[in-house]
Amino acid sequence: MARIAFPSVKVGSVIDLKYEINSTLLWNLQEWKFQYSIPVKWSQYKVTYPEYFYYNHSSLGYHPMLPLRKETKSSDINFTTTNRSSAGGFSPVHSNFEHNKITYEAIIFNYAATEVPAIDEEPYLTTIENYTTKIKFELASVDFSKIGGKYKNYTNSWKEVVNQLIDDEDFGGMIRSTRQVSETVELLTKNTDDKKLKLETIYGYIQKNIKWDENLTLWPSKSLKKILSDKTGNSADINMLLNAMLTEAGIESNPVILSTRNHGIINPAHASLTECNYVIVRAVFDSKPILLDATEPNLSLGLLPLRCLNGEGTLVKKDEAGNIALENPVSDKRTMASLEYKNGSFSGSLITKRSANAAYNFREAVKESGGETEYFEKLKNKSTGLTYDAVSVEDLDSINKGVITKYSVSIPSDGDDAADFLYVNPVIEGKLDENPFTAPKREYPVDFGNIFNESYQISITIPEGYMVEEIPQSLTLVLDDKSIRFICQTGQIGNSVMLNYKLNVDKPVFLPAEYESLKNIYDRMILKQSEQIVFKKI
Repeated sequence: MARIAFPSVKVGSVIDLKYEINSTLLWNLQEWKFQYSIPVKWSQYKVTYPEYFYYNHSSLGYHPMLPLRKETKSSDINFTTTNRSSAGGFSPVHSNFEHNKITYEAIIFNYAATEVPAIDEEPYLTTIENYTTKIKFELASVDFSKIGGKYKNYTNSWKEVVNQLIDDEDFGGMIRSTRQVSETVELLTKNTDDKKLKLETIYGYIQKNIKWDENLTLWPSKSLKKILSDKTGNSADINMLLNAMLTEAGIESNPVILSTRNHGIINPAHASLTECNYVIVRAVFDSKPILLDATEPNLSLGLLPLRCLNGEGTLVKKDEAGNIALENPVSDKRTMASLEYKNGSFSGSLITKRSANAAYNFREAVKESGGETEYFEKLKNKSTGLTYDAVSVEDLDSINKGVITKYSVSIPSDGDDAADFLYVNPVIEGKLDENPFTAPKREYPVDFGNIFNESYQISITIPEGYMVEEIPQSLTLVLDDKSIRFICQTGQIGNSVMLNYKLNVDKPVFLPAEYESLKNIYDRMILKQSEQIVFKKI
């Protein structure tokens, strides 16, 4: 590593730096970044290599580069060979030196970009590296046939990558050695022939009994028997064990290799095992595929952790290499509330049902707090506009079910029982206080990871002796392609005021061209959620 100091650098300084790298590591041609956390006025990368090497060039990022300039020039390699000879016996050894020259074409690529804006972390990103403007190189082939050597191709298809994995003793060996887990599988499934029940039982057993050591990897570290006996393993150990046990139980199952979000997106144009760093499982029952990851105890069946939701994975099946979309079921959160005015304050109930990723996130929050009691104590302590008087939760430990929370709540009173006006914000749970999208523009996508639905419904009994003075107006906000819909409906029915809002996000990724509309929807949604209901004394 080289360190270069620039004295007296301050805000507004322009740093001019030029350097050259001469390397014999031609199979590891360095990538070049044009974009950083500070603006770049001009960045140029000139790369030269012999004609005997061919590289795949891949550009990333959203800032345009200048037109590529490519050229060739003749170059020479001069070298000396030494030949030693002797007549035998004790005769002297004679050395002959032969000077040689090889003339070849040097291939020169000249990449450049100008006025490159700074790139910073923003909410809802996979990794900033996916969107940083840069150029990457991957050795595709070498051809020394012109000078008496051989041609070798390094570009693989995904089918070749898959077969390479299956033939590998460490990875493929785990697929072939399912008999190592037959005894455990027999004990777990001996009382049923139902494949779904077998699937749930094996999946739950691994989640509860094999602890993940927090290491993310594509490669198993020990045998199936060793994983079972140690009761711990890396991500590949755990998911390859799951694959083996499902296969042994008669359930169609195969590994799926992928790149996690922090590791970066896989270039779809070039198959590369080095771009993959994780493995999950695809099982099939009732002719329906289901994606599984047993590393997280709170993940319900068919739900992947956020780190895996990164484009597509590749199915590992002999002579097959199917693309597998890395998607989760719709995350759903539904809240129903009711309030009435008694003894100078509003009080009532709040019931929330969560499924899929919403349920997982809730369970993880309870776990990180130290347990159910600790979680709700923190909830009560940090709440300012709402008091939680009683709490109950259903199915917290039943990970294949949704979670239901029930609260008795009250809104602190100002102590005036005969006020001329009563004010209440109807959104007492799940309200967004600020827009996560604050940048005026964005040059890379918004990636929520999951598609999700949220709904909120509240009924407020009109206080005795009062009438409705002001109520939020109904509102509908829809993105052009209808992938986001926010609907707020309000009205008075009998002696109650009703408010119902729904937010549906029907795709996980939004392109930069959609950012302004997305930001606007969130701005208006937050304003709507902040509006109050006003009751006037009759």
